[in-house]
Amino acid sequence: MITKESLIAERESVNEAVLKIKQKYSKSPTEKTIFIIVEGKDDITFYGMKAENYKHQDLRIQVIAAGNRKKVVDVYRKLDWNTFSKSRVLFIVDRDLSDYTKEDTPTDDNIYVTDNYSIENDVCTPNTYIKVLKYLAQLNDIDDVDETELLTFYNHSEQQFFNIATPIMALILYWKLNGIDANYANVNFGRIFQFEDNNLSLHPTFKKYSDVIKFVCDKSKVTYDASIDLSCYEELLQNGYQPIHYIRGKYLSCFFSSIINYTVEKSKDILTSKKSSKLSLTVGNKDLIVKLSGYMNIPISLHNFLSKLKLAS
Repeated sequence: MITKESLIAERESVNEAVLKIKQKYSKSPTEKTIFIIVEGKDDITFYGMKAENYKHQDLRIQVIAAGNRKKVVDVYRKLDWNTFSKSRVLFIVDRDLSDYTKEDTPTDDNIYVTDNYSIENDVCTPNTYIKVLKYLAQLNDIDDVDETELLTFYNHSEQQFFNIATPIMALILYWKLNGIDANYANVNFGRIFQFEDNNLSLHPTFKKYSDVIKFVCDKSKVTYDASIDLSCYEELLQNGYQPIHYIRGKYLSCFFSSIINYTVEKSKDILTSKKSSKLSLTVGNKDLIVKLSGYMNIPISLHNFLSKLKLAS
């Protein structure tokens, strides 16, 4: 008997990225299209632009968003590698918390796994912060003293952010390890912290940190349980890793867009030189990677992976 539920399950089982590749892939020796399978739509712009810098002139790059990490892996599993060339179908997946959860992550020459939680963790850096301020916020004349003050402010703020974010990541790890379905992508991290007087702290909405955990549970559609001891999960996260490795990339990009906008607004208070600044474009959390990709240096591991495009055939 065909039911509404069975139709929904059948529709969700169809991986559209697999269909697109099968429809567009050609074994013709003159075909020069390289397919790069990524997770989300924002990844198309970032990885597509970076890949263009590595390809031969006669190659054509097509980036396809599978939808999420699981679906990217699913595409790899479903393709017949006797038919498809691994030099022409590449995969890029976020590491997420797979170092802790042992989530299915195939290893192959045509698969790139980010060094840290996601690409945001590798490109939302102090170096990118300085470049954005210099070339997009009219601070191109800063000297060594100015740059040192900006980096001191950034590093201090980042550590404060990590202190706030780590228990939340411990909660997410608890959910994952215990098979609890949680929609933590719904959490607006910008509501959890604030900048004030050149200091990053919890938003005054939260009187104590347990209120933050309750907020995250509520937005993730999970019942709050005060009996859960997150300290052991924090220890697990921090065992051999720095926060930049395990903090969710979308949360980090929220911090990054916030500190850029705050710095531009308060540069006269941050810098002893009292230099003023003004952004030439709006920088928000949702479009951060798309708008700033040109200012972001990719990690060596991604450079080495994309270098394979020169060998594609």
